[in-house]
Amino acid sequence: PDLITPLVAQLVERSRRDGAKGDRLRVVVRNLIRGANAIVFKSAAMLAPAGGGLIDRFGDIADDTINQLMDARSSDEVDIDPVATMAQRFAQLIALTLDGDPGPIVVCVDDIDRCLPSHQIAVLESLHFLTSTGADCVFFVAIDPRLVSEAAQTHYPTSSFNTERYLDTLFDIRYRLPGLSLHDVAAVVEGYLQQPALPDAGVSVADVMTDCFSTTEHDLVTAIVGAVYLPELRNPRVVSRVLSRLQIWSIQRPTLDETVQFDDAATLQLATTWVAMTTRWPSVREIAQMSPEGFAG
Repeated sequence: PDLITPLVAQLVERSRRDGAKGDRLRVVVRNLIRGANAIVFKSAAMLAPAGGGLIDRFGDIADDTINQLMDARSSDEVDIDPVATMAQRFAQLIALTLDGDPGPIVVCVDDIDRCLPSHQIAVLESLHFLTSTGADCVFFVAIDPRLVSEAAQTHYPTSSFNTERYLDTLFDIRYRLPGLSLHDVAAVVEGYLQQPALPDAGVSVADVMTDCFSTTEHDLVTAIVGAVYLPELRNPRVVSRVLSRLQIWSIQRPTLDETVQFDDAATLQLATTWVAMTTRWPSVREIAQMSPEGFAG
């Protein structure tokens, strides 16, 4: 019925002007909408304890829809198609917001890839719908394409599903931002190291890390930059998480019984590379944790 009723509404609106067609039109509309309802609910009526009475009850709902269609004046707003109505309302909202100012309104959307897969797809498809409403509005969406592709594969678990083609249908333009340059990574690391390690502690992150790893600040920056040499690792979010985890490790290390000593540059490089890889690819950490020998294995 949700497919039939909007079509019928349009035909009724065109035919309402001819009063001579009124009775015939009402009969045709009634048969069409009640027939659509009967098709949808026939199987349910066969299984439900109420039997065929189920169709009759939904027939009453269909009759209300018919009366609303046939008796409404042209000036009345009949919300028969909620999807089309929502599209119209959104376009009206954008027009009222602009109030004559030049458009378009640019809506920036971020962190969708932090939602559950089903929520990611629901939001993206909703945004795609809003772009089709004709509103003077564009959406700028910042997402991790890898995570969204995984969400789409989870949401549509079929072997023939093409994630790249699916994303192409959602976005008019897709642009992949390049990773940070090594120079930019060094600047991010140096800025992070100057932050306080703890509130009111009086020491910086650099003080804690250099003491923990028995190294200089220069060698520490060199090790972290070298750990994210792959383009996939030179993501601002990944670099920030690597630094955060190294900071936590540095603060907790005095209380841990560790056999690995960070008394040379090679060991420090290995440790920071491990943190970077497991941050970007958590499955690597899961495999290591499943091994009886752990990381040493």
